[in-house]
Amino acid sequence: MSRTASSSRSPTQAVIREIYHRIFEAALTPARLDLPDDTSHLLLVGDLTALPAINSWCEAVPAEVTITVAISADPAEVPGLPQSEHPNATWHWVDEGLSAEAAPEHRTDGSVADHLRRLDLDTAGLYVWAAGERNMVKDVRRFAEGDLGLGRSQQFSQFYWFADKPTG
Repeated sequence: MSRTASSSRSPTQAVIREIYHRIFEAALTPARLDLPDDTSHLLLVGDLTALPAINSWCEAVPAEVTITVAISADPAEVPGLPQSEHPNATWHWVDEGLSAEAAPEHRTDGSVADHLRRLDLDTAGLYVWAAGERNMVKDVRRFAEGDLGLGRSQQFSQFYWFADKPTG
């Protein structure tokens, strides 16, 4: 089940929500969960393009698994966006633009990876999944491998788009 963050929405938020429901609900997750057997904590990282997949993960992962979600988003885009319920999920909306609207715990010095470094993550049983813009995903991958020392079997990442390339 999904819930929304707020009832008041700007026209842009309404469009984002409509696109989410019409196009992206076919979430980009595997047909089956393929987590290591010892996974007790799932770290899901992305931007708004990864939100449908992150919601699908939250709905599919067993209740005993702890989930930490970190999503890069402008605070103005967050109200009204669906967040799937999971009994052990914690959501972090990370404002990479250092907006004055962001809560202090959601502000970073420029990247989602920097926000992740401030979290108290135990690597025992941790699996990292990341998707979104290429540079963000690369930063998260470097964080998982370099800072946390995770191997390939403890993480998955893919980029959905390129900030420095025109679309079309």
